[in-house]
Amino acid sequence: MAVVYMSKEKTRKEKLSERASLPEDLRETKSHEIRQKLSKLPEFIDAKSVFIYVSANNEVDTEPIIMEMLKAGKRVLVPAIDAEKREIIASELLDFEELGRGMFGIMEPKKEFLRRTPTKKIDIAIIPGIAFDKNGNRIGYGHGYFDRFLKNVESPIVALAYDFQLVPRITPDIYDIKVNKILTESKVVRCGK
Repeated sequence: MAVVYMSKEKTRKEKLSERASLPEDLRETKSHEIRQKLSKLPEFIDAKSVFIYVSANNEVDTEPIIMEMLKAGKRVLVPAIDAEKREIIASELLDFEELGRGMFGIMEPKKEFLRRTPTKKIDIAIIPGIAFDKNGNRIGYGHGYFDRFLKNVESPIVALAYDFQLVPRITPDIYDIKVNKILTESKVVRCGK
């Protein structure tokens, strides 16, 4: 029997709905297991400068690991949106209190705390997404912000996702940037292997 592949839009809608219906306690349990995997990842342990998303909309919760990194003295870089240029800026975060609601309702550094950092300073990039396949293809929200940002990132790109966000196949567009690893509550997927 042939496998039927869904369009990006249909996959996005289905996975967003699944993620939205995830009970809070289960989301926290799964997020904790995923953060544990991240904390044991050699690329993360060795990284001095970590680019990481600030979780929103039932994504894998990154707040605890951001707090841990700030305490441990790692350099934490978070996304800030430049709406005019339609791009993500890596901004150094020194304190969680520097964040405020930005574009799309996502927490990002307030204007007075924007500390633009070149992508070449990133040792590992930790990103969100809505769906992924084992080859590292990703479906995001459809605005292209992360793809435009990631094309300039030379370090490993690691995605955090729940098991149900893994799909059999995503047909990438020419501008889509692949991830190197996907961490879920049950596995570490080394993409393309």
